[in-house]
Amino acid sequence: MLPMRRLPHLLIASVGLSVICAIGILIGIYPYRPNSVIGWIVLFLVGLPIVLVGEAVGDRLLENRFVAKMSRWARMTYAVILGCILIFGLVVLTKSDAFNQYFAPWGS
Repeated sequence: MLPMRRLPHLLIASVGLSVICAIGILIGIYPYRPNSVIGWIVLFLVGLPIVLVGEAVGDRLLENRFVAKMSRWARMTYAVILGCILIFGLVVLTKSDAFNQYFAPWGS
């Protein structure tokens, strides 16, 4: 159990990390930005969990026994293929109506 005197520090740290992650996500989805209050709330609430899940998935996919047995060139090719799949998925997501409901290009 956390001592109560450490709770404010933990809350400040988690809010700070969430803001940093939200800024990173905004940079990643540029030129899109939230176009409503709900969009901004969603961005800040799910920013940190999205980054943490992304890091965990990346570690799982790129640091396992299967990848460790590959040559250096095969590992790089594997990582490039995974990156292309990720970019393709993000492009499909940004073209979806669910995304466009809460996010719009800057200046619109």
